Amino acid sequence: MASFELDLMLGRGEVISKLEMSRHELCEHGDEPFDLYFSPIRDVQPCLTLKVAVVQTRGKPLLHSLRESEIDHRTYTGHIRLAKYVTTHKNVAELTRALKQFRIVLDQYPVIHVSRAAALTHLAWARLQGYIRKDLQDIHSTISLFRDALALCSESDYLLYVYHLTEALTRLSPTAHSIGETVQLYHELLSLCPEGTYLRSIAIGKNCVGYVIRQYNNLPIDVSDKAVHLRRIVLKLCQLGHQCRLDALTKLAEALEERFVQCGGVNHIDESIRLRRGAVSLCPRGHPDRGTYLRYLAVALNYRFKHEGKSRDIDEAISLHEEALLLHPVGHESRDRTLSSLASAILYRFQQCSDISSKPKSPNLTLLVSDKPMVLKIAGWVFNFEQARTWLKKQDHPYQHSPDEFLATELKFWFKERNIDDLWAVGTDYPRGSMQPVIVLARRRREDPKSRRCLISIASGS
Repeated sequence: MASFELDLMLGRGEVISKLEMSRHELCEHGDEPFDLYFSPIRDVQPCLTLKVAVVQTRGKPLLHSLRESEIDHRTYTGHIRLAKYVTTHKNVAELTRALKQFRIVLDQYPVIHVSRAAALTHLAWARLQGYIRKDLQDIHSTISLFRDALALCSESDYLLYVYHLTEALTRLSPTAHSIGETVQLYHELLSLCPEGTYLRSIAIGKNCVGYVIRQYNNLPIDVSDKAVHLRRIVLKLCQLGHQCRLDALTKLAEALEERFVQCGGVNHIDESIRLRRGAVSLCPRGHPDRGTYLRYLAVALNYRFKHEGKSRDIDEAISLHEEALLLHPVGHESRDRTLSSLASAILYRFQQCSDISSKPKSPNLTLLVSDKPMVLKIAGWVFNFEQARTWLKKQDHPYQHSPDEFLATELKFWFKERNIDDLWAVGTDYPRGSMQPVIVLARRRREDPKSRRCLISIASGS
């Protein structure tokens, strides 16, 4: 019986200690429960509470007692065999013997028996150890055993059985479905598992919750209700100080921005901006990626500005782009992208201040947008995103499948490769208020190279 109780406490089935005690010593405790303490494991001291009872049996009750004794012996033997398999490495014969003992025990318990859940777990855990060491191949049958055990377990043991299932699910080849299920299980486990417990200490480790968070952060962005809900759960799992929190904030913000683009709803972009601010707060001055996360926040503010037209959003966006550009000096891999984003933001700001939608032709617009002060003038060429992709494809450009927000940058790269220095591609919704995203080609003209003015003004030309 001790091995059964030990498995419920630690969830592993390891043999941690052996204890010998005479019948006389046991009976000295009378009918009062008493505790047995073992050597600490991972800073947790295992404890077993026992209560002694002397039972007189005759006839069939004795047979029942002998049957239970045999089951307990087989369970104990199975754990001994499994421990030898785990510690001796590749001694598959010990695994086979352990599985045989656990199957015999499982066959003794009908579906409604109170101990069937534990018997299922013993067998499943042994199979999982064999799968981890590549001596067994079928992980799906093992997961099915853990699911059956979870469905039958008592309320007091529920969290332990949830943990067992997560251990098996994390061994699957990661898919959106399996990772999503594991995320939900860990969230349930940690929300109910008290601080300081052994179970919580192993669940929050990098190979448990940490692994699932990393896997979900690596999934493609999905804007469905379920996927966004799971992104929020992942963020909850990334408590303050967690190394994956920055990625979790960013991925959820991306999903909400995509939903905003597809469906509208200012609540989506408002939440995204809050998340982007949280990400920036995790990148203090001196952080190597601060400029990138400043730009992400600025782009989110651009989205809201185009939706609501509040000047404070675009003013803050321009300020953030300027700060980001200072962190991306000449030669930095993100400098061109930052310049493009800044140019778009300044153009949005100009559109708000000038009624350019009433003008039949492109205005003669001047923008200062570079480390070496330069002037951009709208040259009169305007493409929608599909036209830009078609054109890049005809030019055999390798980036024709880029997301919309990067098409202007890809056009600039194409110009740069061909030493075309006087054109600059700017993404916008020109004319203002049309809600039709386009790419405007602007002529780039350099000003006085000795001038220190940079990123500070816009003016309409003649």
